[in-house]
Amino acid sequence: MVRGITCLGMMVAMLFSVVAEAQKAHFYVGGSTRDLPAGAGVELWSVDMESGAMEKVGNPAAVSNPGYLTMNADGSRVYSTNNIPGQEGGFISTFSVDPISNQLTKIQTQQTDASSASYIRLDGTGKWMMSANYGRGNIVVNPVLNDGTLGATTATIKHEGKSIHQRRQQGSHAHCIVAGPENKFVFVPDLGIDKIVAYRFDDSTGALTAVPEMDVVTPPGSGPRHIIFHPNGKLAFATIEMTGYLGTYTYEDGKLSPVGLYPATPASYVGAQSTSEVRISPNGRFVYVGNRGHDSIAVFKINRKTGKAKLIQNISTEGSWPRNFGITSCGKMMVVGNQKSNTIVSFRINPFTGKLTSTGQQANTNGPSYILFK
Repeated sequence: MVRGITCLGMMVAMLFSVVAEAQKAHFYVGGSTRDLPAGAGVELWSVDMESGAMEKVGNPAAVSNPGYLTMNADGSRVYSTNNIPGQEGGFISTFSVDPISNQLTKIQTQQTDASSASYIRLDGTGKWMMSANYGRGNIVVNPVLNDGTLGATTATIKHEGKSIHQRRQQGSHAHCIVAGPENKFVFVPDLGIDKIVAYRFDDSTGALTAVPEMDVVTPPGSGPRHIIFHPNGKLAFATIEMTGYLGTYTYEDGKLSPVGLYPATPASYVGAQSTSEVRISPNGRFVYVGNRGHDSIAVFKINRKTGKAKLIQNISTEGSWPRNFGITSCGKMMVVGNQKSNTIVSFRINPFTGKLTSTGQQANTNGPSYILFK
């Protein structure tokens, strides 16, 4: 009888443990490993979907300065950009993902360019890794091999030109690279030349061909940063970093047509502008923009047919310099990385209004630069 009660108690405890784990979402954090002990790298965290409490899980996947992260479609591989002290060149590391624990194991670090990438993204087939290099103003393509690791660089294209800002726009600064919904075109916001540069893309060879007639020119000194496509495939949204705007566009057959530029900070704000990441809610109704300097997340309600946007909220990120943020797949929780204050902060998302509410929960991590939900 005692044994039966003991077994029953163990089963109940296990059930509670499974339920508790089901209430959590997991995410990876990339950031600076400078001045940290050996073994620092990509961190695995959980966030409680009720309380917003965050907890580091296990040990980091050791790698130097994992700045930007991306994941393949089936979630079996995570990739990070690397800056390795004492070594020249840009590197991308490949990690396998444990399907049960979500822990990462590094299986490769591949040199891809002469200096570090600021952004990486897989194409729609998952067969090509594309990276944008802010410092050199170029873009790079690497094949993805059968085991998920990267092959040697197959294409490098450098942008030319400049714009009006005397310090930040004296040359090209390719900041992002994203394949369009049909995977036949690739778009590269270039902060240094005030353009979203368009390319035709051959996903059988990885070749990129410039199509300048499809480039989007942004206002002088505006500095486009990141671009993202709506799930309906007919809209795109870009952060216009240096002037603090959300740019919205309709999209058809490789052509981005500007709809409008919408301020991401309140009219009363007079400080420095520096928009960062842009995300779309899973239900496709809202767009979120990070504001560094103002240290807020801007919430926009969007018209899913026209692409017009309306700013409905600015909420403090409760820290300094929100470089990146992620949203859970269910659309109920956001985690923001405040790079300069070394904090991650969680927010509840109202799925009906799109607005954010602070959970009051935050945790410390070194210079968070990317939040990637599993």
